[in-house]
Amino acid sequence: MNVFNPNNLRNKQRFPVAIAVGLVTSIVCAYIIGAIVTGTGWYLSILYLGAGWAIGSAIRYCGRGVDIKFSILSVVCFVICVFLADFFSWMNAFGFFSLSYLSFSIQDTLRSLTDFANMGVIRTLMIAYAGYISYYTAKII
Repeated sequence: MNVFNPNNLRNKQRFPVAIAVGLVTSIVCAYIIGAIVTGTGWYLSILYLGAGWAIGSAIRYCGRGVDIKFSILSVVCFVICVFLADFFSWMNAFGFFSLSYLSFSIQDTLRSLTDFANMGVIRTLMIAYAGYISYYTAKII
């Protein structure tokens, strides 16, 4: 039977490393999602499940955290990933980089997450579940 010693594990935590790795992973996942959305023309919400798992796993592996702050960091990085994915899809669609797309993409993402017509409910539920996956996988214990 494996018994974890939380005090010993707390001494080995690396929160600054987890912050850096979480942000880099969320940017990479957002760019991949944005490229797939632009390339296929379809908005695939299932991609966020993989992004949530990747962000949580990267924070768990590199941060070695046992505290709740690692899970909260993972959810914050996942939310950044959701907004940046829409931004990168707009940026790839128009072919050039402009920060003016950022405010529009944030408004568009918030509007589509609160729109419960058609597929908005399924999209919102999948993104919420992906956030839960990110929260759950970020800690060791």
